[in-house]
Amino acid sequence: MNRKLRVLITGFGPFPGAPHNPTMPLVKRLVQLRRPAFDDVELTSHIFHVTYRTVDRELPELIARLRPHVLLMFGLADRTDYLRIESRARNAITTTFPDADRSVAMKGSIVPGAVAQTFGPHTARLLRAARLTGIEVPIMNRKVKPVNQQNAAV
Repeated sequence: MNRKLRVLITGFGPFPGAPHNPTMPLVKRLVQLRRPAFDDVELTSHIFHVTYRTVDRELPELIARLRPHVLLMFGLADRTDYLRIESRARNAITTTFPDADRSVAMKGSIVPGAVAQTFGPHTARLLRAARLTGIEVPIMNRKVKPVNQQNAAV
């Protein structure tokens, strides 16, 4: 029986305003890491084409097939110059900006009538890990000082 912790790490491809999405090489590098701490961890990666339809179709399939214990999704907010660790799912879709297929969402929510969902206690662990790298993280859901190029190298 496989007792390894299954971790699915995802990123996204390019989209309008971001012809190079740094989550692609970040995810690739993370799944290639070989550390003793990862001996009992099975890392799997996936890069999504940046459309809501793609994520809606592929994410449930990935979860059903891989049955991850942990899902770590990296994204790029192209107008944000600081690190954000999101602590809740907002059930929101932008109706202003197009996705990678140049489609604009017609509705502002993913699931009509659903409310925001908080993620859980692991968010605090991610914030502590970020602080250990030297990135200033004042409190959850607040801006973090921009990462300089020296610290941004993977």
